[in-house]
Amino acid sequence: MPYDLDRLAQHIAEEDYVQLDELFTRVDKPPPDLTWDPAADTIPDRRLVLLLDYWRSLRVNGQDIPSAGAIDPLAMKFALGYLLLSDVVRGGDDYRYRVYGSTVAALSGSDLTGRHASDFGDGRSLFYISTYKAILLRRQPLYVRFDAISVAEVESWWRLVLPLAGADGEIVRFLSVMVPETMA
Repeated sequence: MPYDLDRLAQHIAEEDYVQLDELFTRVDKPPPDLTWDPAADTIPDRRLVLLLDYWRSLRVNGQDIPSAGAIDPLAMKFALGYLLLSDVVRGGDDYRYRVYGSTVAALSGSDLTGRHASDFGDGRSLFYISTYKAILLRRQPLYVRFDAISVAEVESWWRLVLPLAGADGEIVRFLSVMVPETMA
């Protein structure tokens, strides 16, 4: 059954996860756990909490989302190797990985720096693109715990996705940290 990514994203944004659960069932994985705008005490990994706190500290003058230009790589050195930076492409129809953390690449078996989320060509593309699109709709951070869809050294991941805005306030990029559950 083909998926309508816009519709799937809308359902995720509305916290209706039936279609997302079906997607994971099709690849024989348990459904992911999603938490919108998570509280720090609900996140099990220190690196994710530190990144969320850093992101929140960058919001100024009543902004709901910090500027993409405000991030400082040196301020995030605690998460190096686990950081992903992805650009919104074609209005949110795809996402290009500007940075794909070296540790994530090694553990997942592929370095996606410079590649697009649609390049996966499997359930991962649907999952990543639909969650990014949902964040475009909600304009909030999203914490996800999910079992790896592809063959990799890692069975499950903790992922925090944080939107970043351009000069016009629209989301242009996502800052994420992705940590294997077993490496907490």
